[in-house]
Amino acid sequence: MKKQFYIIAVSVLVLMAACSAKESQLKDYAQHYLEAMGNYKPTDAQPYVTPETANATIKFFLMLMEHTDPAVYRNNMPAEITLGQIEYTNDTCAIVSFHKSTPSTQQDGKLHMVKRKGKWLVHEVIDPTPITNLTNQKTRTLSEEEKEALRNNYSPKRKHNAKKSE
Repeated sequence: MKKQFYIIAVSVLVLMAACSAKESQLKDYAQHYLEAMGNYKPTDAQPYVTPETANATIKFFLMLMEHTDPAVYRNNMPAEITLGQIEYTNDTCAIVSFHKSTPSTQQDGKLHMVKRKGKWLVHEVIDPTPITNLTNQKTRTLSEEEKEALRNNYSPKRKHNAKKSE
């Protein structure tokens, strides 16, 4: 009887240790990803993401950073990340709640993670198509009259080619 009790107790401990190790890796990857992205170091986040996230979200973030004044993100660092509750939706999907605190903002969010080949990875895919479509649109050059109007904060006079009725 004692022997069976010890076998069951050891089995439960081994199972708990295995689950704890998996959750530890999930928390570790979530923390590293959020700290890298929150501190504007997207290339540091790449080892913790799925290929889809690397090809969409990380590349998009890098593109945005190219077009942003570095003073903007310098003023928004450092980011402190606090992980919250982990909700397992099934054996291979989890949602990690987090709080991000920077000198200028506070943010609560959720991070999606998936298990691939026994390893938890961040799976946050942003579709940049609507924004990149806006940035790729052709724009016209303002006329001198429109530029002057903007400088003086008034509307330019519109020239119409309407025929005079006789």
